[in-house]
Amino acid sequence: MEEGGETGEFKEAGAGEPPPRVQHVPPPPLPPLVLAMWLAVAAVLPLMVALLGVLARYLQVTTTPPFPPLRFTATLNLLALPTLLLFYTLPRLALRARRRRQLRLQLSVSREPSLASHRDGGSRGGSSKLDGMPEAAGPAVEAGEQPAGAAQVAANAQGPSLPGLGRLHRDYPRAHRAAVLLVAMWCYEAAILGQNFAPSAVDPAVVMLVSMFAVVGVALLSRLWLRVPLHWGLVAPVATVMIGGACMVLVPDILAGVGQPGSLTTTSAWLGFAASVGALAGNVLFIVLAQAFKDSTLSAIAIQYTIVFFNLLVILPISLGVEGTGWAAQFRELTAADWLALIYCACVAHAWVAVLIAESTTRLGGVTVSMFFSLRLIGSIVAGKLVLGVTLVKTGVQIAGVVLVVVALTSYTIVQWRTEARRGRQRQPPA
Repeated sequence: MEEGGETGEFKEAGAGEPPPRVQHVPPPPLPPLVLAMWLAVAAVLPLMVALLGVLARYLQVTTTPPFPPLRFTATLNLLALPTLLLFYTLPRLALRARRRRQLRLQLSVSREPSLASHRDGGSRGGSSKLDGMPEAAGPAVEAGEQPAGAAQVAANAQGPSLPGLGRLHRDYPRAHRAAVLLVAMWCYEAAILGQNFAPSAVDPAVVMLVSMFAVVGVALLSRLWLRVPLHWGLVAPVATVMIGGACMVLVPDILAGVGQPGSLTTTSAWLGFAASVGALAGNVLFIVLAQAFKDSTLSAIAIQYTIVFFNLLVILPISLGVEGTGWAAQFRELTAADWLALIYCACVAHAWVAVLIAESTTRLGGVTVSMFFSLRLIGSIVAGKLVLGVTLVKTGVQIAGVVLVVVALTSYTIVQWRTEARRGRQRQPPA
């Protein structure tokens, strides 16, 4: 019977069968304190992104000379790399080495009584019961480690696959993992380039306004790919209200003609608007990928390192060829405030936002993480007024548009979050 069952399972996953459809698996419940911590992280993330957009415009517009977009992106990665090494990789390596030393010490201490008992038993001629204990201690630990690795490989082989790559996922799981990593990197790289270029051409409030549509984008893509339940009767009204609110913010600025810097009255500003739409698409794809592959070996820190090395190997040479090599003049004129803004953008926001988005999505789910996206627009308006001294939103109609977008987005995500929580309670087995 067992052999027949195994054969049936093999046929199900065989080469002649299509790969299983990616299914939405809700994140496991978290302890209250851990849940509160990750909710705080999810709430701080949009504020970090909003401040990043404002400071990116500050560094690319008000500094002397202003940062060109590609040089700005390359500089962020040059500073982010040592930050990741100092505050993540090296401490992790030190902690791992410490655990290995403790494990070796525990094994050596556990072997000493066993060896003493073995010698005593051998002198009395009664060593038969203790004869294999020293040898069993080491292999027991190794045997405990090997199944864990094998189980992880098996879990990766049974996990979701990228659309169209089911055979690669089944036959070459390592190659499929590399493909997932590259796709995630490209998605977030598009978001980075768009978010870095857009604020240099258009007001940061416009960039954050566009980014708030990521909530609807994540919901739609999650429904189409992951089969996440979706309130279609709620999505259409919410999207309509959000589009209407966005028009209330943008149209008065356009009708006003040539206004303050960053308004949508020039070709460069519309290019910045297009870049913000590209950043929106990259963010949506990245969040859904993080949600789909949260149980695989796709690591948030691996994505971040891949992004950093791609920028250093590709974007940096392009910047040197297109924008010139006058880096010394770029940094010679920076003031203390400029350096603080640059350090925040590189060592705080750029180094950790992708990691925190992926980790919080893994623990909370994409719906819960996107619930706080409305803070992006509010944060960008406040930070833009404080840092840049100007903001696109200044008339009563524009303020009303912001309120409409925030209320619609918050209401939608609260309903989605409650629905997910209710389904999670229904899936729990009865006590």
